Amino acid sequence: MNYEARSRASIWIPATILLAAAPLAVVYLIRLWTVPHYQFFPVLMIAVAAILWQRWGDLRTQEKQRGTSHGPPFSVGLIWLGLAIEAAAIYLFSPWLGYIAFVVIGAGLLWHLTGRECRRFLAAWALLLLVVRPPLEQDLRLISWLQHSTARQSSAILDVLNADHIREGVLIEIPGRTLFVEEACSGVQSLFSLIAMAGLMVVWNRRPALWSLLLFGAAAVGAAAMNIVRTVTIVYFLDRYKVDLLSEPQHTFLGLGVFVGSLVWLMCFDMLLAFLLSPMDGDDARTENAWIALWNRWIGGLRPAASRAASAMPSAGRHAGLIAAMGAGAFLCVGALWTIGSAARAAAATEVRIVPEGEQPIVDRLKEFSEASAPENLDGWEREGYTKQERHIRNMFGDVSHIWKYRTPYGIASCSVDFPFLGWHDLRLCYQGIGWQLLKSEAYSVADEKPSRMHMTLQKSSGENGYVTYGLVGPDLKPFSIPESTVESHSFMDRLTFIVKDASTAPPVTYQFQVMATSNTPLLDEEKADVDRHFELFRNAILSQLEAQGAK
Repeated sequence: MNYEARSRASIWIPATILLAAAPLAVVYLIRLWTVPHYQFFPVLMIAVAAILWQRWGDLRTQEKQRGTSHGPPFSVGLIWLGLAIEAAAIYLFSPWLGYIAFVVIGAGLLWHLTGRECRRFLAAWALLLLVVRPPLEQDLRLISWLQHSTARQSSAILDVLNADHIREGVLIEIPGRTLFVEEACSGVQSLFSLIAMAGLMVVWNRRPALWSLLLFGAAAVGAAAMNIVRTVTIVYFLDRYKVDLLSEPQHTFLGLGVFVGSLVWLMCFDMLLAFLLSPMDGDDARTENAWIALWNRWIGGLRPAASRAASAMPSAGRHAGLIAAMGAGAFLCVGALWTIGSAARAAAATEVRIVPEGEQPIVDRLKEFSEASAPENLDGWEREGYTKQERHIRNMFGDVSHIWKYRTPYGIASCSVDFPFLGWHDLRLCYQGIGWQLLKSEAYSVADEKPSRMHMTLQKSSGENGYVTYGLVGPDLKPFSIPESTVESHSFMDRLTFIVKDASTAPPVTYQFQVMATSNTPLLDEEKADVDRHFELFRNAILSQLEAQGAK
């Protein structure tokens, strides 16, 4: 059998095994597209595929000259580990875990196919881990922390520039305008994109470990600095020159300019590291000076040429292991496709249609609400005002909010409906983002249903006190249950389940109801209970209006 025939024969079995793990991975990526700060993943995957293709061509050229090498038996073991993870993902119906299985199987296959050259390929393949969302939504907590940091540093610079402003959490107020840091720096999403770019630079240029770590650190620093620059620029121009850089197309051009600046910073830092960390005495890893040899090996990244002879064909045991893995992969692929199809059929069978065909969807009907849509007297609470707020898409407070102000015996209460969201919306993070300190929060239920409401006690540094009760309804206008991962859990197995288990369908569109009472002193227990009771009255009144509109 000639080289080309052997090459084709050695590829089709691993390719079949990798495709067997693809269904759940595809579902995961489809869902990931709904998360704005991960929408760079198609570019990343195209770049990884291009790097692997280029290096595979180089490897084939080398193998024609010196023979084919294959990975150790551990590479087949890694493939079977990935298949075991895929089986667990199918059992739990966890696309997140299925994507990890896809990456692990791919790593084992690359190791088996490339042998002693595996480092070049596995480094590129490992970039796919950059789109694995951390468990328990830790990426959203990171974004929240970065927004606070950006707001704090931006405010300090604006003070130096004598810009008239006040900062509360992630809010920056200037005369006549209140800005969210999320609006000014796009939710600091550039951090994830810039880290991905740093990863591509590391892999393409084959940077050593220390060099790579410093470059990733520079990407994080550059993203933070550029977000501060963008926030300061927007606020300063709006305050001094009344130029609104948040409007289009100015905001898009400013964002592109800042991102290009971040890339320039990253390339310049890479050139600096090339000057500081390059190998000494040329590119020869062999030297009589031990210190120079250590520097060149561990800092400069030079490695002595491999001396092992290439093995022409894999052992019979490893080949049998691959054949068995292909059979197991085909079985798992059928199982994954059946599970996905069953979940889709179950979702279609249980879907509740809120409006007949041809009528307005819920969001459009909610947008038509006005001051008269809420009761003028809410069981003793007198309505005093109404505002409608429309924000940019995917704002942390919702795209649209209807807010009715009521006078209560213990202060002013704001009753609002905010929409739309995807799945459960953790309002605690929003209030913490605008300067409130969370003193206590507790999920609770009504009747025998699962917990679907939450109340929280808040306080500001100024001494102002707040008490909030809120909950969401799903597309069927029924209470939307709070995810178990949001409620305190003390069991290790519970936490492990939260990490790997996904819902069988994508998060539904939800609509949030909340009542917030503010006062100079903390509310008494009976006053808090009164707020909870008025929350139910307000929610039921709005839902009745919504259903009445749909019946017209």
